[in-house]
Amino acid sequence: MSRRGRGGRPRRRVPSKPRKLSLLVFTEGEKTEQQYLKNRYAMVREAVAIEFGGSGAPTNIVERAINAKRRAAREQATAKGRGYDQIWCVFDADQHPNIDAIRQRAEQAGIRVAFSHPCLELWFVLHFEDRFAAMTTRQARERSKKLIGCEKSLRRSSLARLDDGYDDAVLRAKALERKHRDDGSPVGANPSTSIWRLTELLRTSSERIEG
Repeated sequence: MSRRGRGGRPRRRVPSKPRKLSLLVFTEGEKTEQQYLKNRYAMVREAVAIEFGGSGAPTNIVERAINAKRRAAREQATAKGRGYDQIWCVFDADQHPNIDAIRQRAEQAGIRVAFSHPCLELWFVLHFEDRFAAMTTRQARERSKKLIGCEKSLRRSSLARLDDGYDDAVLRAKALERKHRDDGSPVGANPSTSIWRLTELLRTSSERIEG
């Protein structure tokens, strides 16, 4: 039986709006990573809710992310919260010891990882040019500085240039993954970055809401 409103007319069903994607994100760096991600987040606020859980060394943020996941699961089980759809850790290879074990620990616990080797600045470089040869952290940072005009603190003009080259960066990062897969290199080999998996998640979530 159809429900009727005033005057006996059938009520119009208001289509439900898709629920926002809820993310908790931990970053290694306090400035660059969060400035960049907040800039991408500003474009998708209607579709995504991001909470930044803090920053620190990879091993520390992974443990904090695992604890947050457990805590959110307990709260959801007792109807005290809905939890997060996904929890992410964003960090670099740099000179961190046991970085592969840290990544495996995160992934085995259900924590998503956006990992750059040697560092996040490689991702910035890919907005402007291909890069298939291995780089040191110093080389990546120097090249990034030359291309976007700043280092740790991202200027508005630098963020705008990164926005302009975003689609090219995704294609180049994917090409690096194919290159490593084809030549048998390990996952996350130098140079590589999976930051695009997080940024593309933001974009596709926004497209889902708008569509």
